[in-house]
Amino acid sequence: LAVNMAAIRVSSQAVDSFLILAFKCTFGLEFYPHAGGVKILGPNDWYGNNLVLGIPLGYVILAVLLIPLSFLQLKGNIKVQLVSCGIVAIALGVFVWDFVAGNGKMNVANVPAFPSSIAGVNQLIGVFIFSLAYASMIPTWVNQKKRDVSPNKVIWITGGIVTFLNYVIPLLAAFAYANLSDDDVFQVMTGGSDGSKVTKAAVYAYTLAVITTSVPVYSITVKNNLYGSGATSWPVAVLISIVLPWAI
Repeated sequence: LAVNMAAIRVSSQAVDSFLILAFKCTFGLEFYPHAGGVKILGPNDWYGNNLVLGIPLGYVILAVLLIPLSFLQLKGNIKVQLVSCGIVAIALGVFVWDFVAGNGKMNVANVPAFPSSIAGVNQLIGVFIFSLAYASMIPTWVNQKKRDVSPNKVIWITGGIVTFLNYVIPLLAAFAYANLSDDDVFQVMTGGSDGSKVTKAAVYAYTLAVITTSVPVYSITVKNNLYGSGATSWPVAVLISIVLPWAI
């Protein structure tokens, strides 16, 4: 549930950022600190450090698209996941090109084999491990997969591919971008005025394809686990898995 709430928030920001990139602005209904409709010209105007309470257009678009998918089962979402996989593959190709050729600052020396400080490594270990924490989704998938599909093969093959990509792609990013002032390389790639529009579009597309399409999957997983284990009734499972994260 906590991951899903974070995914909804990050996805809303990605949609609004994409709208700003494409149309130079987005819109929102603000409740605090000022009540009324607002025109948002930059992502930090709404998603910056200052507290803003309201409903941005990106959130509304996501709710309309994703809430209906959350009422389906995993099989009903498979087409969305296939499209997402294709978008991710293209985006990763753009990222590699940006790191290796487009950035023009590729330097292996940016990543020493033995860092002088472990402070940064401390942060990386948590992100790296928890980005692969898909164990909570496996019971729901196992109960819906076809009988001839091997859980071992699926988990080891997909886990191996994702682990490899989770290591190689960020390593190339570290070679290309030294001494980052932000802990999110995507913010650096999209923040500068000299950045390629193709790269910026790929960042938003990647965020939407990976994080956004996971929202209904998380909801389905929570819903099935609550109801399948007998912990709650079906209406309560729907309330907790779908209504609660979107409301919060």
